[in-house]
Amino acid sequence: MTAALALPGIAVGATVLDDVLVDYKHLSYIEDELMEVQADYFNLGIPINDKNDLLMSVEYEAMAGASPIFLLPGAGGTVTQVTTGVTVPPAPGKRNMGEAPAR
Repeated sequence: MTAALALPGIAVGATVLDDVLVDYKHLSYIEDELMEVQADYFNLGIPINDKNDLLMSVEYEAMAGASPIFLLPGAGGTVTQVTTGVTVPPAPGKRNMGEAPAR
């Protein structure tokens, strides 16, 4: 019996839904002015009987922008972050791969 309780998706002592659950969330943000993220989350829960329910979750994420590759030491102890190709303009002190350092 103990092994069955350790299986993924089996929650002991969890509350069973009383009603149908429908939940939607949208998330949109820009991280460090380098990467834009759009995410959608949808949850559906249906009570089956007094001991069981069915839960379904769907997640979709879209990302655009740059990914950090490495850091370069600069003059006066500054650090420059080098990134892959970017669709969002780089923030000050950061540059795209192949872009010449500022002089």
